[in-house]
Amino acid sequence: MKNRSLLIFLISMIILLFFSIGGTVVFYNIFKLKKVEIEKNFDMDNRKITKYLNLEIGQFLFSYNIKNMEEKLEILPSIRDFSVKLELPDTIKISIFKIMPIAMSIDSNDTIYYLDQSGKALKDLVIKTKVPLIITDNKRESEKNNNLQHVIKVLAELKKTNTNIYEKIEKIEIKETNRPLCDYFVNYWTIEQVFYLKNILNVDLLREGFLVSLYIDENNFNPKRITYNSFGFIFWGIKYET
Repeated sequence: MKNRSLLIFLISMIILLFFSIGGTVVFYNIFKLKKVEIEKNFDMDNRKITKYLNLEIGQFLFSYNIKNMEEKLEILPSIRDFSVKLELPDTIKISIFKIMPIAMSIDSNDTIYYLDQSGKALKDLVIKTKVPLIITDNKRESEKNNNLQHVIKVLAELKKTNTNIYEKIEKIEIKETNRPLCDYFVNYWTIEQVFYLKNILNVDLLREGFLVSLYIDENNFNPKRITYNSFGFIFWGIKYET
């Protein structure tokens, strides 16, 4: 009788062990890392990021420490925001956003500084990159200058939708004639002429202005003034170059 009870106990333990191992294998296979999704605002091979964070496809998802990975991202230079999240059953989502200057401006001390896409002044940022220069006769702090913030917003949208035209903008000057109204003077790298936009600046106008600058350059004429009204861009005092 004792031998029979012992046999039943051993068989039960074997069955329990079998299902335990089988359940562990199934659990492991379900929560195995299959995909890493990376959202970022800069150019870099995603494989470099996964290697830096020691991520390997096929590893057990819960073997990764989110806090450790975020600490590794935090020490990277010029990082504005980041996050690492587990998305069950098989995905890790990573977001990394670097500080990306969208323009530069000049403060009341005639010091040039960069502005990011949210309009925040990056006074301590020291980099070498070509971005549009914004000049304003209002020397308030950039975050409190609504007209400057509007220009930043337009440039950020333009860069997102058409980087090529964004890179062709040399300078935008803001002259406040009667707040909140103001005049905008836009320079493109393609020609020397200034585009005068009264009380209006948006992505579509910057695109059209660039096309007009190409037209002027290709046709070799030199208008004294270029303005925009309800009829479109108007050339004044056209002088053909030979």
